[in-house]
Amino acid sequence: MRAYELMVIISGNLEESAAHNWLSVITKSVTNAGGTVHGTPDWWGKRRLAYPIKKQDDGYYAIFNITAPGG
Repeated sequence: MRAYELMVIISGNLEESAAHNWLSVITKSVTNAGGTVHGTPDWWGKRRLAYPIKKQDDGYYAIFNITAPGG
């Protein structure tokens, strides 16, 4: 198993509570793939993107510390 730092950006069009719900979805995806999430994700909140992605200017940032099988 290797250690990884996973940064995710969730759509800024969502309410903050809906964006927080995505954290559990991501955690389940990691565990279903055979990985482990360590601790709680580091929530950075809503921030402006450096440049638009698919016409989105901002998003909710979260960082996960995980271990997972190497690719």
